[in-house]
Amino acid sequence: MGVSLREELIWKIKSTPNRAISFRQYMEIALYHPRWGYYQKETDKLGKSGDFFTNAHVGRLFGQVLSRFFGNWLDEYGSLTDWTIVEMGAGDGRIAEQFGQGLVEMGISPDKVSFYLVETSPYHQRLQKERLFASPVNYQLVHRLSDVPASPFSFIYSNELVDAFPVHRIKKEQGKLLEAYVTLSESKPYLRETWLPLPEDKWNRGKLGQWLMQLNEGSEMALCLAARDWLREIADWMEQGVLLTIDYGGLQEQLLQKQRTIRGFRGHQVCDEFYDTPGGMDLTYDVNFTHLIEWGLEAGLAPCQFLSQFQFLMNAGILNFLPAEPVRDPFGKEAKRIRAIKQLIHPETMGEVFRVLVQTKNLPLTKMNERG
Repeated sequence: MGVSLREELIWKIKSTPNRAISFRQYMEIALYHPRWGYYQKETDKLGKSGDFFTNAHVGRLFGQVLSRFFGNWLDEYGSLTDWTIVEMGAGDGRIAEQFGQGLVEMGISPDKVSFYLVETSPYHQRLQKERLFASPVNYQLVHRLSDVPASPFSFIYSNELVDAFPVHRIKKEQGKLLEAYVTLSESKPYLRETWLPLPEDKWNRGKLGQWLMQLNEGSEMALCLAARDWLREIADWMEQGVLLTIDYGGLQEQLLQKQRTIRGFRGHQVCDEFYDTPGGMDLTYDVNFTHLIEWGLEAGLAPCQFLSQFQFLMNAGILNFLPAEPVRDPFGKEAKRIRAIKQLIHPETMGEVFRVLVQTKNLPLTKMNERG
């Protein structure tokens, strides 16, 4: 076994019959290896000192707006008295902290709140404990959804989680479908990409086959079967409730216009050299929401809304957080809040980059009523 992630990968590749592993395997190891994986290492990944920003780092508004959205569901189904909130992939706990604060501000007693954070990284769980220690809301930290007790009504949400699931990369070249693999090179970084023919009997039936056949010549598709499994897990666990998925990406027809939808991030810069520093950068892709919608339907999750982040936040009432009076101090809290709102909703920043998918289980509202 190796003494670094690169050596571990080289050993793994050499041990395979064709001396190659799929890109999906590479991405999973690079991100989630228990010792050297990007998300498992004890280094800052979020905010100014990390590699990327999320909605949670734009002021303290995002989770509070989510709490208002959740409150609207409670109002619509007024008979709900026993409910659970679950954040999947909770990171450093910022959104959960803001969400809980929003619930308290809405007049919900902290002892009535059942809030669970699902996170596999020990480092992130430690950050969550430090951040949420003094909160009046009792947060429970767990490693998997199955650790959360079942509830009559569940509100599950994630923010930039699905884009970090490992993906198969498929492209069409001269009319043939190929899959990305990682093999060995004689020079640094000793890992390189190769494309091997996709077997005719692999994913050539049903929806998967239809989606792959839509690929344009020379274009590439990120196929995230882990997202399908994730939706099945949630649907099997949930009795009744709402699933809210926030991520960047688009529908199938939009993503087909792109030549490639996967990228690396390091130091807030896009990095396309995926194999230079295994475990040293974030690997991420544009989420295909058509796939999430169809797989959700197969699992029993009905699509309710698919919106841009701008539309979602406007509907959820983000403008209610604007100061009531004109702002005179450009460096004060009110001015910062205005700038945060602009950052979250403006089409040239986050407003049109991120998409929000709302899916439900066993609720009367079963049709997607808005599309972005």
